Amino acid sequence: MIERQRRDYSWQFNYLGADPNTFDDAMRMGIARGSTARFLAAQSGQAFSSASGTLARMRHASRRGRDVRSDFTPDERRSMGGSDDPEDDDRRPS
Repeated sequence: MIERQRRDYSWQFNYLGADPNTFDDAMRMGIARGSTARFLAAQSGQAFSSASGTLARMRHASRRGRDVRSDFTPDERRSMGGSDDPEDDDRRPS
C-alpha cells in the first residue's frame, strides 16, 4: 500500500517510534531509514514537534517546485533523544 501511494500519488512517509525495533518495523512497511526516527519516550513532545518541522519543510519545498524529501535532519534526530545518524540510532539500546 505504501509503495502504491508513493508511486501513484507521490506521497511521502515518516515513521516515529520509541521501540527498539522502530527501524525494522519501518523497513518492513517500506519506509526509508532517513524518514524514520526513534525517540525517547520522555521526549515524545519534542519528537512530534520535529516531525512537524519536517512536514513544514516538505510543504515549503513543494510550493517552490523543489525536490520534496521526508528525511529527518541530524538536529531533529538529536532533539528527539536519538543520534544524528539513523544507523547509530538503530543500534542504541532502549
